[in-house]
Parts: sequence; structure tokens; C-alpha cells
Amino acid sequence: MSAVKREWDPEILVEVFRKYLEEHPEVVSRILGSSAILEKLVTKEDLKLLLELLNSRFEAMERRFEALQREMDKRFEAMDKRFEAMEKANQQRFEAMDKRFEAMEKANQQRFEAMDKRFEAMEKANQQRFEAMDKRFEALQREMDKRFEAMDKRFEAMEKTNQQRFEAINGRFEALQREMDKRFEAMEKRFEAMEKANQQRFEAMSKRFEALEKRLSFLQWFTGLGFTFVSILLVLLKFFG
Repeated sequence: MSAVKREWDPEILVEVFRKYLEEHPEVVSRILGSSAILEKLVTKEDLKLLLELLNSRFEAMERRFEALQREMDKRFEAMDKRFEAMEKANQQRFEAMDKRFEAMEKANQQRFEAMDKRFEAMEKANQQRFEAMDKRFEALQREMDKRFEAMDKRFEAMEKTNQQRFEAINGRFEALQREMDKRFEAMEKRFEAMEKANQQRFEAMSKRFEALEKRLSFLQWFTGLGFTFVSILLVLLKFFG
């Protein structure tokens, strides 16, 4: 076994031996249970070397774990500090937001209270104005009713007076119609008499014109006969002269 150990690198041997023990855990129990087998496999120096190597590996692993633990602790501490700072900043922000919301809520409350007071004052003023307008409308309604009643009475009196006047005018028109009818009848009679007299006069004038026309016809005939006779005499005198 010493010759074998002198030919192989201890680290390689330990690695091979570790893998073998990991693959065959029952061998470990047998080795630990039998010192004779343990003495045949390895010497005390090899075992010491293996133990030292394992101890160094475990110490290295422990150092790595401690370094990793310290690194993780540092990182977690840093993360805790960041979370604390973030939580503190968020707390400050939320407190500031709460204060702003409280101030805004207070300001809005004051504004709404002021608006409520203004609305109440406006509603009260509008109520007073509407009441005054209602009173004015009622007074105006009464005044208009009185005026319309007076106008109705005046219209009734005017209608009655106009009725009397129209009746009087109708009576006068009827009397005037009768008077005009009488006058037109008298004028028609006078026109008839005048037409009759004119007819008689025209007939007499026609007769006189007819007599005059006869006379003129006779004179014309007689004048023509005279001219003819004179012409014949002139011809005879000229012929026998």
C-alpha cells in the first residue's frame, strides 16, 4: 500500500476514495466496524493525511461558508438598510401625502362650508325676492283685474251708447231713404213728364223739318226747272239770234 501511495498523488487518491465511499456507503460502515480491514487498506500516515486533507477541505468550505455568510449578511444588512431607508422615505411620503390630503380635505371642507353658506344666503335672498315678486304679481294681478273690470264697464257703456247711436243713425238712414225714395219718385215723374214733353216737341220739330224739307225739295226742283228753262231760252236765242 505504501508503494501504491508513493506512486499516486494524495489528492487524487483522496478524491477517488471519497467518490468510492459516496457510491458505496456500506463500505464506510464496514471499515469503521473493523479495525483490521482499516489497517490493511491504509496506513496511519495515509489516514492522517486523509484526515488533514479532509480537515483542510472542511476548513476551506467553512471559510467559504463564513465568507458567503458574511457577504450574505452584508447584503442582507444593505438590503435591510435600503428597505429601512425606503420604508422611512415611503413613511415620510405617506405622512406628507396624509398631511396634504388632510390639508386638502380641510380646505375642501372649508370651501364646501363657504359654498353651503353662500347657497343658503342665495337661497334665502332668492326666497325673499320670489316672495316680493309674488306680492308684486298679486298686486299687479289685482290692479289689472280692477283695470279690466273698469274697461269692461266702459266697453259695455260704450257698446250701449254705440248701440243707441247706431239705432238713431239707422232711423235717420231709414227716414233719409224714405225721403230719397219720395224725391226719386218725384224726379222720375218729372223726367217722365219732361220726356213726354220733349217727345211732343221732337215730334213737332220733326213735322216742321219734314215740311221744310218738302219746301226745300220744291224750291230745288223749281230752281232746277228755272235753270233748265233759262238754258233752253239762251240756246234758242243763240240759235235764232
